[in-house]
Amino acid sequence: MKRLLCAVFSLLILVGCNNNFRKFEPITKGIDFLAEIKYYNEHYECICDINSSGEMHAEFTYPAEIEGLKYNVSKNGISAEYEELEYINKNEIFENTAAYLIWDVLSNVKGQVKSEDNLFFVEGKTKEFDYRLELGSSGLPIKLTTKPDIIEVTFKNVKIK
Repeated sequence: MKRLLCAVFSLLILVGCNNNFRKFEPITKGIDFLAEIKYYNEHYECICDINSSGEMHAEFTYPAEIEGLKYNVSKNGISAEYEELEYINKNEIFENTAAYLIWDVLSNVKGQVKSEDNLFFVEGKTKEFDYRLELGSSGLPIKLTTKPDIIEVTFKNVKIK
């Protein structure tokens, strides 16, 4: 009888944990990370910081030609800074920059987290493309891919602030 009760209790715990585990939300604010970006077949790296209100600060570290280029992206617009020159005119900074596209996905993630082959992900759409955001079991982003193949981002060293 004790074995049966232990087995039933264990089964209830496993089922309960499994259902709670599937209900996690993507964590896309209050994080920082290194983004390895493939953007129109070019390779870039940038350090990104997204605060709790969703504003993103990104500083490119690779390639050397744009090292130090900084973007600040929020729902109010986008600005860029390079070698102490600041560009604020939104009409001159395209919203299809890699930094903006990353921010656009992370700030607008909606939908249910799905699971397939031990991989968690969210799928959605922006004005530019369909996307798939892969998540770790904690809800932190791992990889972003798009259709058409505009941008692919691998999120490294993702930390909650």
